[in-house]
Amino acid sequence: MLRVKLSFILLFLLSEIAFSCPPFLYDELGNVIDVKHKFSRIVSLAPAITETLFAIGAGSRVVGVTLFDNYPKEVERIFKVGDFSNPNLERVISVKPDLVLGISNLHFRLMKRIKEFGISCYTFKLYDTFEELYAMIDALGKITGNEREANLLIGELKERIKGIEDRGKALKAHPKVFLALWDSPLATIGRRSYIHEVIRIAGGFSITSDLEAYFPIYSIERLILGDPDIILVAGGNGGMGLSRDRLLKALSGKGIRAVERGNVYEIDGDLIFRLSPRIVEGIGILYKVFERWAGKD
Repeated sequence: MLRVKLSFILLFLLSEIAFSCPPFLYDELGNVIDVKHKFSRIVSLAPAITETLFAIGAGSRVVGVTLFDNYPKEVERIFKVGDFSNPNLERVISVKPDLVLGISNLHFRLMKRIKEFGISCYTFKLYDTFEELYAMIDALGKITGNEREANLLIGELKERIKGIEDRGKALKAHPKVFLALWDSPLATIGRRSYIHEVIRIAGGFSITSDLEAYFPIYSIERLILGDPDIILVAGGNGGMGLSRDRLLKALSGKGIRAVERGNVYEIDGDLIFRLSPRIVEGIGILYKVFERWAGKD
């Protein structure tokens, strides 16, 4: 009986210790965040992170963003710390942040230097899988204390995406899709990119989902053999400078069926290349493109 009582007491003490310890978040680079700390001056080094902070109601704490940040409108007035791939250390430090958020495989060197100034850092992985979006929203909710808003956002996104996916599955035909990133040489997305999943949810099938590289070069001959039903061009501010007109000049007269039938569409790159809550808008646009194609005689 005494041994049983001691076991219960020990279990109680251990649970008390566990609940009394501050919860921590760890990223891929070994950075540690105490989620009980209230961060009030945040620098975001990626547009997707910035958009998510605003989406969960933490945008007022953002004091620094990149030159590529353009959504929501409020970011226009926020101090710019440099471009997305190479932010300026001095500009980051100058706004006296207490937290800097970035991308793990892009900003790892910069984060190491920022930590030398005693500033908390945390990074996300946002290139490989769609689930990384939900993980980022969840972590940002914990970091900012906006967990309720983050959970509601995740639930809303999952519901909207499921709705599009169901409609995509119900299409009477599912197009084979090629996404063009550049025309000279012709470049596309490889299998490790979450964008293949975006295309699938919208009701299509990416013909480059078997390629190993992130951004593989793709020959015109291979494109002809792949015979996509639809060719997508990621244009707008989020694109890489390629427009529909420019791609058509490169592909016209090559015997590519999608080009000959007018099935080349330009979409806003911000809505698919940023793994942010706005990705659901990008999926919705792709679904409409696929639906229009499926409805053609």
